Amino acid sequence: MPHYNFKNPKIYVPTPTQPKQKSFLSTTKFWKILLFLMGIGLLIWFFFFSNFLKIEHIEVEGTADETIKSSFDQFLGKNILLLDTGEIQKLIQEKQPIAYKIEIRRGLPDTLKIKIENKTPVLIWQSQNKSYFIAADGYVLGEMQDPASSNLIKVMDQKNIAVKTETQILSPFFIDFVTQAIGKIKDESGLNPLAVDVQETTFQINVKTANFEIILDTTRDLDNQIKALKTVLDRHKNEITKYVDLRVNGKAYWQ
Repeated sequence: MPHYNFKNPKIYVPTPTQPKQKSFLSTTKFWKILLFLMGIGLLIWFFFFSNFLKIEHIEVEGTADETIKSSFDQFLGKNILLLDTGEIQKLIQEKQPIAYKIEIRRGLPDTLKIKIENKTPVLIWQSQNKSYFIAADGYVLGEMQDPASSNLIKVMDQKNIAVKTETQILSPFFIDFVTQAIGKIKDESGLNPLAVDVQETTFQINVKTANFEIILDTTRDLDNQIKALKTVLDRHKNEITKYVDLRVNGKAYWQ
């Protein structure tokens, strides 16, 4: 009878060897992530730190004066994508207050385009034997050498206060009142306004016509004053030789 010793059994099937676990650094996923990060880093360097997008040319269109053009040189060499266009607008507005429309465009890769348009004159201000173009917001656009050649409204400052160009000397409200007054006097009364005088303050204007003056209060409603003017003209036009004073609400004085 065979005898089996089960106390010391033999192992006839070998234990399989365990595969070695790969390091993460040697996996495909790692290299994909690494290449992706390298690509992002290269793009960041290319767009923000390389010379490819540095400003080399500045093109100026419109009515920029020479002092502004030369000040734009400080932006040469800066990255065109990182450039703060608000800084350029502020510079233009400080050096050229008469500019009302400013366009700044990035012409990739290295050209900055700046377009400036100045304000349009709406009347001529005369003081100390000089004449100045005035914009709708009250800014002095510049001195005019031959005011007789212009059809713009001429306002004479009887106090002869000195005027500096590129400064605001009048309020937009005053300018709007004057321009509307001239138009309404011409259209609704049949008179031809020749010029406007400012005596002491801009609260009062004297509109000159061929035969007399019309005195208006710029703080009161213009339509009511024009209505009173028409009433006086309908009744006493041929008798008026000096003025029609409309400054008192509801009344009109004439001489």
